Amino acid sequence: TNKGVLICICGVNATTMIYLFLQLKSAAECATRS
Repeated sequence: TNKGVLICICGVNATTMIYLFLQLKSAAECATRS
Protein backbone atom coordinates (compact mmCIF):
# COMPACT_ATOMS: atom_id res chain seq x y z
CA THR A 1 0.00 0.00 0.00
CA ASN A 2 1.04 3.62 -0.36
CA LYS A 3 1.12 4.06 3.42
CA GLY A 4 3.55 1.15 3.71
CA VAL A 5 5.81 2.71 1.10
CA LEU A 6 5.76 6.08 2.85
CA ILE A 7 6.64 4.48 6.18
CA CYS A 8 9.51 2.62 4.52
CA ILE A 9 10.84 5.79 2.90
CA CYS A 10 10.53 7.78 6.12
CA GLY A 11 12.17 5.07 8.21
CA VAL A 12 15.01 4.00 5.92
CA ASN A 13 15.84 7.32 4.31
CA ALA A 14 15.11 9.69 7.18
CA THR A 15 18.71 10.90 7.26
CA THR A 16 18.72 11.43 3.50
CA MET A 17 15.42 13.30 3.63
CA ILE A 18 16.70 15.56 6.39
CA TYR A 19 19.92 16.17 4.44
CA LEU A 20 18.01 17.06 1.26
CA PHE A 21 15.67 19.30 3.25
CA LEU A 22 18.62 21.19 4.74
CA GLN A 23 20.23 21.48 1.30
CA LEU A 24 17.02 22.95 -0.15
CA LYS A 25 16.68 25.29 2.82
CA SER A 26 20.26 26.52 2.36
CA ALA A 27 19.73 26.97 -1.38
CA ALA A 28 16.54 28.92 -0.73
CA GLU A 29 18.32 31.20 1.72
CA CYS A 30 21.14 31.83 -0.77
CA ALA A 31 18.62 32.59 -3.51
CA THR A 32 16.77 34.98 -1.22
CA ARG A 33 19.95 36.89 -0.37
CA SER A 34 21.02 37.32 -4.00
